[in-house]
Amino acid sequence: MEGVEPVKRTWNNIGLKIISVLVAFGIWLMVVNTDDPEKTQPFNVTVTIENKEKLEEAGKVYRVIDNTDEVTIWVTARKSVIQSLRASDFKAIADFENLNEAVGSIPIVVECSNGKITQDKIKVLPPSLKIELEDKKEQEFALNVEKTGKPVKGYEVASMEAVQGKKIYIAGAESLLKIIGKVSVPVSVQGYSSDRTVTSSIKITDKNGAPFTETQMNSLELKTMEGAVLSEGKVDVNVKLWPIKNGVPIKIIPKGMPADGYHITEISTTPETLNIAGSEKALKEMGSFLKIEDLISVDGITEDMETEFDLTQVLNEKNLKLESGTEPVITVKVKVEKWGDSTVAFPVAQLDIIAYPKDKNLVFTPADQLMIGVRSTGEVEALTSMLTADDIKVSVDLTEYQDAGTYSVPVDVELPDGYELVSPVTIYVNVEGNDSDKN
Repeated sequence: MEGVEPVKRTWNNIGLKIISVLVAFGIWLMVVNTDDPEKTQPFNVTVTIENKEKLEEAGKVYRVIDNTDEVTIWVTARKSVIQSLRASDFKAIADFENLNEAVGSIPIVVECSNGKITQDKIKVLPPSLKIELEDKKEQEFALNVEKTGKPVKGYEVASMEAVQGKKIYIAGAESLLKIIGKVSVPVSVQGYSSDRTVTSSIKITDKNGAPFTETQMNSLELKTMEGAVLSEGKVDVNVKLWPIKNGVPIKIIPKGMPADGYHITEISTTPETLNIAGSEKALKEMGSFLKIEDLISVDGITEDMETEFDLTQVLNEKNLKLESGTEPVITVKVKVEKWGDSTVAFPVAQLDIIAYPKDKNLVFTPADQLMIGVRSTGEVEALTSMLTADDIKVSVDLTEYQDAGTYSVPVDVELPDGYELVSPVTIYVNVEGNDSDKN
């Protein structure tokens, strides 16, 4: 019959065709598994806790045990899919509706936003959130506002205060409250040039200085001293700036008087000037120098004195403060002399050096001036206040100081008739080889 033969040929080849299809599929599967194989990759995710208000209604709080709020999600998928995944694609959920109170655990359910990942391809470790239930406690804590960064040049932070107050209430598990070391509000003032109010998150650290985890923070309730809940754990901070006045001299006015027959010849400070910040009114009242009265006593002194004191209280009383990074302690030196005595400042560069060591370098201390105390002998009418460095001759004899080393060397001073030294004068001389000797 016509047409029968082609049909026979078709059925005669069907087995071969099926085998070809299977072989083709096998080759495709092999290629896929070679070029895009399955692989397993971990993703670290923080557990999201839901319906915890159930505990709050019962006056209970929870504490996470063994860091089980940080889980690792293991995902198995094709390489091309795995490479497109991020930790943010996953959500690990512990729902208090599923709490097993007897064992203190909540199963963790994982959701993935990528539809190519099915539940059978996901494994989470640990599989459950372990918790411990406690009664809810409340405690008062100081709220410390902490500055970071710097305002623009020429300004200093005068004050930083939380609008909600200097203290807050924290309610939560007693075990957590016991380990709180500090409650602070970090505020960056970087680039500020004017007063402003900023909103910042409260930061809690434990007694070892470690910050509370997100889960620990979420388990706490933060309130003002008036009982208002601090939304999202944030407060408003008023930042006030003061302008800085640079190079302000310090003027010391001591109390008391030196002993009879003595007088003050000089009062100096280290540093000599300060950069001081204050309100416009306070800076105007301060004037061109910082006057400090009656903080040091010179009553009855017969010799030079040196003392230190902290400026913090003085500045606070004047509504002023030092530029950040400035040490508040200054050194005050008071020089006194007998009436009729005087001090001549002689330049070290003008010293007459006898027996200069051969092939040596000299370094003198002091390097700038020798302070030479002189007085009138009374033999002639000599006014010590009229004596200058040009009126005297000063020399050092280094005959016995030729070797390298540091020496205290007597200074020979020749004074005009009618004058004498108040005390012997010495100078430190460092004798060292020059560079050619070292080579």
